[in-house]
Parts: sequence; structure tokens; C-alpha cells
Amino acid sequence: MTTSASQIFNFLRGAVRSAFGTEEFRGKRIILVGMDARGQELLSMLCFDDVKLFFWDKSIVN
Repeated sequence: MTTSASQIFNFLRGAVRSAFGTEEFRGKRIILVGMDARGQELLSMLCFDDVKLFFWDKSIVN
């Protein structure tokens, strides 16, 4: 199954809205767990410049 960039963005916007009651991304920090490199690249291209993305690989344990 292929997913377009707009489908990913709309999914994330809906997830943020349901979790936080807003879909406003600007000036926020978003932590994503277990996303592959392609997903990280796509999401980074979709976000505004002032959105900080943090990717945590849950397979790496301190």
C-alpha cells in the first residue's frame, strides 16, 4: 500500500487534534516513536519550519 504525503499529513493532523484538541502544529514539539527513515523524511518535508520533530527509535534502549 502506498501513502501520499497529503494522506500522511492528514492522518497526523487528525491524530494531533484527537490527542490535544488542536491541529495547530506551529511552534510545537512533536515526538514520534518507531517511524522508519522514509516516514521521517516525508514528515520533515510536510512540517512548518518552526515545528521541532524528534524521532525516537524504541529499539535503542539506554
